[in-house]
Amino acid sequence: MLDVIVDNRSGGKLELVFLVYNEAKRLPDLLAYYGTRFDIVLMDGGSTDGTVSLAREAGATVFLRTGPDFVGENHFVHYVNNVTKSGYCFYMFADEYVEIKDLDYTLAQLKVGSHVVLGKRIDWFYGIRSNSPCSSTPRGMEKGTAIYNPQRLHASLEYDKSSLKEVAVHVHHLHLWSMRQYFGTAGTYAFTEVAQFRESDRPVWRFVRRFIISEFLMLPRKLWRERKAGGGFLLWLCVISCTIPLLGLLAVIEQKFLKSPDEQLKLFAKFYEN
Repeated sequence: MLDVIVDNRSGGKLELVFLVYNEAKRLPDLLAYYGTRFDIVLMDGGSTDGTVSLAREAGATVFLRTGPDFVGENHFVHYVNNVTKSGYCFYMFADEYVEIKDLDYTLAQLKVGSHVVLGKRIDWFYGIRSNSPCSSTPRGMEKGTAIYNPQRLHASLEYDKSSLKEVAVHVHHLHLWSMRQYFGTAGTYAFTEVAQFRESDRPVWRFVRRFIISEFLMLPRKLWRERKAGGGFLLWLCVISCTIPLLGLLAVIEQKFLKSPDEQLKLFAKFYEN
């Protein structure tokens, strides 16, 4: 499930475990900020942009995610129960930022006793006091104090609030929204068409004609023409004719108002300037 590429963990520091794939542009800032204060551990999905080489040069630890299950949270569950060296693990994405003072405070709390750390995006934090022979519970916690819910691995960690104390951590998350990522082929088509319209004459009219008139306003004519096709097909036609204009509008918003990937990288790098 995790094949070691290079292991530079000290065994005595907080392990910052990052899920990564082709993060060469973002990684230098991240590695420079956290430095040698923590053990940086990358769970790589097979990067081809030099992510692993950068991590090696910085003295980080790298594991390759293997097997049919490529969900990062599942790999972290495996890591914290079977692979961790220090017993103190913090899971985050490469596009997230947590201040060092918050990590130092959390580590101090974990060393005192069993805690769960909750954040905007991060809720996977474990402190190990001793190895547990029970494989169904996290190491170092008594049986019944923490239970994984396999249906909601990323969203929640079930635990007994009477036996575990909570620590809150403020997490900055920079997420790149993309039409093409969230809406597949249809999103890609809409994004491409809008991009072409924006470079042509009368882009607003071309957009209205393509996404409003031909899809939405012409819907009654389409329904009449296909009236004998059956209720299921007519319903599908209505859904498609209403969805396409919405995708076109989302593509306009993304291209006109949302920051580009390079702009977002510059914004994220500002977190590390101090």
